[in-house]
Amino acid sequence: MASVLSVDQLYNLLGWEELPGTRDEPEGLRIWIDELAQNKGEEWVQRHRVMFRDQWRYLVKHGIDKLGNPLSSKESEP
Repeated sequence: MASVLSVDQLYNLLGWEELPGTRDEPEGLRIWIDELAQNKGEEWVQRHRVMFRDQWRYLVKHGIDKLGNPLSSKESEP
């Protein structure tokens, strides 16, 4: 089994200079994009990178993962 994309590979594939979110959140993005690159190909990922950027920003902003689950167990506490 191939290893998950490195951060540098992820930046290069998506054409991003930085990742929005906390230090822990980009791990989910790396796995997500790695799976897409393996299944659809790196060129497909590159052609759709604007869509991924927009989706990732939305997920981070709303604190959810790509399946709609909270990103952390620290729900908004009073």
